[in-house]
Amino acid sequence: MLHLIRGLTGPASLWAGNAAVGDELWMVGPRRGREGRSGIEYAPGSASQVCLVGDETAAPAIARILEDAPRDLRGIAFIEVPVAEDILPIDAPDGVEVHWLPRGGAAHGLRVIPTVLYYLGDTGHTEIAVQDAEGEDLVWETPICSGSGESIPSAGGSTSDRYFWIAGESGVVTTLRRHLVKDLGIDRAQVAFMGYWRRGVAMRG
Repeated sequence: MLHLIRGLTGPASLWAGNAAVGDELWMVGPRRGREGRSGIEYAPGSASQVCLVGDETAAPAIARILEDAPRDLRGIAFIEVPVAEDILPIDAPDGVEVHWLPRGGAAHGLRVIPTVLYYLGDTGHTEIAVQDAEGEDLVWETPICSGSGESIPSAGGSTSDRYFWIAGESGVVTTLRRHLVKDLGIDRAQVAFMGYWRRGVAMRG
């Protein structure tokens, strides 16, 4: 399904909207087993519970994570998408709840951020201002790698049995990062934050 919205449509949607039968498309992506920044970087370690959060650009990664996960995995996934018609079946383990959050015209993050914070017990943030990431590099921080060059504390000091994986629009991811790490005190060694794109900006390769 195409979402050709003036001012918010990227090059891929524009190409698809004008494609004709016989046009060729080359797709390049990470290979299974390739080390380094793959776009998923899912490494829960020994955690038995996960919390996966993303928008429509992260939905394929979340689906793959859950479909490949051990069948005894427990946790929850929140996926924000443009409209209800974007909801797709995911073969998740029985112990993982999958919640789809259609925006229905709302701005990115205004459905998923308060939902995630409420789930984590932070009921004081019913109205959320998405952090403006303009002019900043895309946030990219996992338990073993920081895109900003910051040192990541060793996961050995964490007693949490829960792992967080958050990806999507950079401003939304940055906002969740601030609330989870600074406000809720969640150990950075248990979280992966990945900004896939930035609202209003055509990202270079």
